[in-house]
Amino acid sequence: MRTFLAIFLISFVVSFISTKFLIFFNIKKFLDVPDRMRKIHHKPVLRAGGISVYIGVLASVLALFFYQNKLTAGFILKFETFKIILIPASLIFLLGLLDDAIGLSARVKLPFQVLAASLLFFEGIKIEVIKLPFLGTLNFGYFSFFITILWIVGITNGFNFIDGMDGLASGISFFASLTIFLISLIKGDYIISLFTLSLCGAIAGFFKFNWHPAEIFLGDSGSYFLGFLIGSLSIVSSTKSSAIVAITIPLLVLAYPLLDLLLAVFRRLLSKRSIFAADKEHIHHKLLERGYSYKGAIFLLYLISGVFGLLAIFSFSINSKLFAFLIPVFSGIFAIYFVRKLGYEEFKKSISNVEEEVKREKLKNSYIENLRTKIRNSTEPDLFLNATISFFEDNFGGKYFLYFESKDGKKISFGNSKIRERTDKTGELFFKISIESKALRKSYLMFSISVNETIYEDFLNDIFPIFLDRVKFFGTKLIDVRE
Repeated sequence: MRTFLAIFLISFVVSFISTKFLIFFNIKKFLDVPDRMRKIHHKPVLRAGGISVYIGVLASVLALFFYQNKLTAGFILKFETFKIILIPASLIFLLGLLDDAIGLSARVKLPFQVLAASLLFFEGIKIEVIKLPFLGTLNFGYFSFFITILWIVGITNGFNFIDGMDGLASGISFFASLTIFLISLIKGDYIISLFTLSLCGAIAGFFKFNWHPAEIFLGDSGSYFLGFLIGSLSIVSSTKSSAIVAITIPLLVLAYPLLDLLLAVFRRLLSKRSIFAADKEHIHHKLLERGYSYKGAIFLLYLISGVFGLLAIFSFSINSKLFAFLIPVFSGIFAIYFVRKLGYEEFKKSISNVEEEVKREKLKNSYIENLRTKIRNSTEPDLFLNATISFFEDNFGGKYFLYFESKDGKKISFGNSKIRERTDKTGELFFKISIESKALRKSYLMFSISVNETIYEDFLNDIFPIFLDRVKFFGTKLIDVRE
């Protein structure tokens, strides 16, 4: 216990003091100047908090080498694993620091993020297998690389996306780190517990200065570093866990940044913008827009993250397949409800379009079913032809031609007899469907190739078989029907 307390205090104190120094020096290169587009602070604020968090974590980890007991000895023995995480995490930190200082485009940042995540993968920190409750094992095989990269890069950017309000990203990072710490502690994995606790201490030491009104921001260096570390630790902490923990825990621990990331990507795709385009439509922005106070919005998001963290701990503790299945399902239902309440216009339009499409599909299916019933129940050839020709006229206009010829030379036709003639002149193609009937010498149905493809396929699949059956049934009686 003393070792845990010492690690937390070291990272806390180092982060706290280094943050004070950063605020005192107030380096102009790292000032975040407000704009009228998406930033909600009103005066220039230093965005170099990632430096103090990074130093706090490193200081506490290094301190473990100077304090000898069984716990620290175990950490030193397994330090290779954490070195594998810290090296690419340091690259991500430097990338964010450079972005804070001079500004980098997504085209520059994304390849470096992929490179850092790739270093993790090739050093053995990867997502290879997921055991789904009740469904069995899902082995990603060669796709393991892409899944791992997608997870690490996604979480890294997810924390960057939520870093839009004082204390938000740092608070959510603290909840996520604390959840991983507690689960690791319960599981008896004290090595991961030490590492995540150093992260908790570093965030806590910085948090006082990041709380509203903030004196300093995390900046990209901080949000990237925290996102990368937490994303990596979520893999490491669940790799050797049971099937329930391996799939449920990381999703619950990182529920809020994942939700905000997915919303950002989908709404930008729906509005045909770059997924990296900055905007003022993140969850915290929408809460402010809907009338929440600054602190009210933050506390609500803290509450949501805290509840998801408790669910993660609960899922691990009970070790039940049923709860491992039900908790993500109910969490998903809550997420959908929550997103609908936020009132995103892009999603409203998409939902409206889907509803309209469903309505149209229902009407179409009802229309086709009624037509099928009319054709099937036709007791006279004129009733059959009237129903069929009415459908052709409504849906194909002058783009169809129906022809019947009896064995004694009598003929009858409907529609546009010039389709073939027009084809000879213009080269326009047509569909020709032969209608086989012993009672008729020749019968066929033609459509211009420019007819609506969907309606044409509906006719072939749903109506033509019944149509053909009736033609065979009525035979030469069809010829006696006159227009």
